[in-house]
Amino acid sequence: MRHLISVIVPVYNVEQYLKECIHSILKQTYQNFEMILVDDGSTDRSGEICDEYSLKDERIKVIHKVNGGLSSARNTGIEEAKGSFFAFIDSDDYIDKVFLEALYHQLMEKDADICECSFFRLKHNKLIPERLFHSETLDNETAVRRLFASPYESFVVTWNKLYKKSLFEKIRFPEGKLQEDEFTTYKLLYQSRKIAYVNQNLYIYRIRENSIMKSGRSVEKAEALDSIGEIEAYFQHHKVNMRNEIIFHEFSLQIVLLNLMVESNHYNPQLWKRIKNNIRRNKKILFHSPFLKRGHKIYLIAILLGKTAYVAFQKCVAVYKGLQDQIY
Repeated sequence: MRHLISVIVPVYNVEQYLKECIHSILKQTYQNFEMILVDDGSTDRSGEICDEYSLKDERIKVIHKVNGGLSSARNTGIEEAKGSFFAFIDSDDYIDKVFLEALYHQLMEKDADICECSFFRLKHNKLIPERLFHSETLDNETAVRRLFASPYESFVVTWNKLYKKSLFEKIRFPEGKLQEDEFTTYKLLYQSRKIAYVNQNLYIYRIRENSIMKSGRSVEKAEALDSIGEIEAYFQHHKVNMRNEIIFHEFSLQIVLLNLMVESNHYNPQLWKRIKNNIRRNKKILFHSPFLKRGHKIYLIAILLGKTAYVAFQKCVAVYKGLQDQIY
């Protein structure tokens, strides 16, 4: 008998996109699921839309709560979930019709605790594919090392994965944190016996217009750097040496932060100084890191040369990436 999957959808002021998200879940080829819509204090029609759909399909459960943020909404969904497996879908995104089927099949076939797929970025109504995974199975330590040693977002995000419920017996998303995945994903991977991968782009991640310009995401993203100390302490407690991987992971986060500042033309002097001092402190380790590719090395040199050099370099990179996006 196929297991029940709990699809947890935090909802906050997304009336423009919510129906597309819900429809994509209802159209799944894997139909033994419950959909938990957690209305996190929406002030638009999102809550009403949730209620309308709950009247049409008994698999849909709606929870209305006071606004507490994404982590709070996910944790509320976890407490209410009845399934043996969990999937987390952001309410402004949507999924391929075989998302649940493909991840469930691979997870069961490989006897894994987590299965993840790659995704598309939806930008200016164009689907831009992230790189594909190999269809493989990894042990927990190898998966965590890959998470830290890879600059790819695919590994750290919560929403492109299917999880066994048992992983959440002691793990919850950190409430009050804006970069909740950075504080959570490594724990879920390390607590797993096996992690499986599907070489398909099955999740569609929407890049909302002007989100970088209007939300000051560089300031929000800076919080991700605060996770580094927790990560170091976690693996020291478990007596696992992740020093080189964690330093490279921190470097990758710093590049993301600097690029957001360049894109938004909003420069935080304290953050620039913090990042540059940190990279100077770790430059010998980084230059000799086995994870440092040629592109990373150019970023590293540009940062060490100073703000003017880095801004000029990143603007050239942005133009190149813009041309690449036009291909799709």
